[in-house]
Amino acid sequence: MSVSDITRESFAETIVTFTEQRMEERRSNIKKMSFTSFFVMMLMLTLVSMMYLGYFDFNHDSFTLFVESHTKSIFFSVMVSMACLGVLVFKPRNVNKSLYISIPVVIVFFIFSFIIRGRLVVLGLISTIMIAAGIGIIASAAVLLFIYSLNSTERLVSSFFLVGSLVIYFVFERACSLVHPYLGSFVLPLLIMCALYLTLFFVDPYDVTELEVREEKITWLPVLTMVIMVAIYIIFTAIFTGIKVPANLVNPIWTNAFFYIGVFLGLVVVVILHFFNRYAIFLAWIIWAIFTTVAYQFGMSALLNGNSGLLYYLMYLTIGFANIVGAFTSIMMVGKLFEDKTHIRVLKVVSIILGVCLLISRIVVLYIRGTQMTNLFSVMQFVSLFMTVAIVSYMIYAFLQWRSRPVAKIEPAKTAEPESIYVNPYNVLTPKETKVFELLLMGLTLRQIAGELKMKYDAVNFHYKNIYKKLEVNSKIELILRYGQKL
Repeated sequence: MSVSDITRESFAETIVTFTEQRMEERRSNIKKMSFTSFFVMMLMLTLVSMMYLGYFDFNHDSFTLFVESHTKSIFFSVMVSMACLGVLVFKPRNVNKSLYISIPVVIVFFIFSFIIRGRLVVLGLISTIMIAAGIGIIASAAVLLFIYSLNSTERLVSSFFLVGSLVIYFVFERACSLVHPYLGSFVLPLLIMCALYLTLFFVDPYDVTELEVREEKITWLPVLTMVIMVAIYIIFTAIFTGIKVPANLVNPIWTNAFFYIGVFLGLVVVVILHFFNRYAIFLAWIIWAIFTTVAYQFGMSALLNGNSGLLYYLMYLTIGFANIVGAFTSIMMVGKLFEDKTHIRVLKVVSIILGVCLLISRIVVLYIRGTQMTNLFSVMQFVSLFMTVAIVSYMIYAFLQWRSRPVAKIEPAKTAEPESIYVNPYNVLTPKETKVFELLLMGLTLRQIAGELKMKYDAVNFHYKNIYKKLEVNSKIELILRYGQKL
């Protein structure tokens, strides 16, 4: 056997071993998922069901008032404003407690809007505003629980569920509407909201009403990068949403079909990236930037080739692919940034900026609807090319900076300063607190510790606070620095 064959087989065995270990770790973490993560998925599914009625344009035959552009704009504006207000003003525990009121309010006014459909326009508009306000509170609660209450594996699974539900819900809703027009547009969202409210009573009350908020130091460069990337994605998605090719050129059924084929392919790509590559977010942004440019290129080519229907279908295929990659990466990027540094003030600033971008995106949609296709593609081709070059250039620069970073030098531990207080943990901690303490030194989060020890989260949090008090430390970093090298 030649040296090259031996090298090839060794490399293959290494890849297989690494992949199996990574998959085994993922499976182990998924088995330990809490019921709170399921509740967050139900919140996301509720948002998806209402967004199809209130923002996207698939339900032209829906009974709701959300079909009209001005009413949809009111709905979307109130919803985003309330979501930002919930994150900005209220404390996490107050926002989540309000779920016990906001979900029934949405259900009641949703039923009321169905009863008065086509009549009593003023009352219908009031119902729309109340529903939007309730959905905004639900959205803010989903954001807070997603960041503060879920561990990294639960966030990953929840993100998969969110982007997957965008496809599955649309198909299921269309199938229900074929049986009866109101089955998909009214009964299905109503059942989901009722199921959400019932699920709320099975969640550990501590996880919903008492969120642990830390004020740890966070640098502004990754925050700024995340805001710019997600804001660009929001605006470009709005542009995609606003593009409507005339029905005499393409069949709307086929455009939806190609769009969701692209969404499915994008979902497959992000699953492979996040399960098998540690640089998944970095690579996903590059893929999104490339396919965003390709989508506009197909649109321009269709115009230059006499409105070619095939090129328009390919445009919708790449739009679906790029949208789902960008959506998933945006969610994971926000979760990754605030995973261990959940600084509430930074989160408020980020929420306001992204909320403003969402409102701008709705204005962009309305503007694009009144713009000629030729002018739209000409302008957006230049903008897309410029932004893609900027994004890819920044990513390459960031990657090169990361590769050229200096190697950390291992230095002998310094003698503790006189004022540094050292308390022997094994003399003051109880057996359970000792186990939590040892897992904290390994870098596990509280929810991961709860899974490892098969304890409730509130019990782990109780021991966690006692450890800080007994050892006289103020943060997890201080705990690791003081005890990590001595034990």
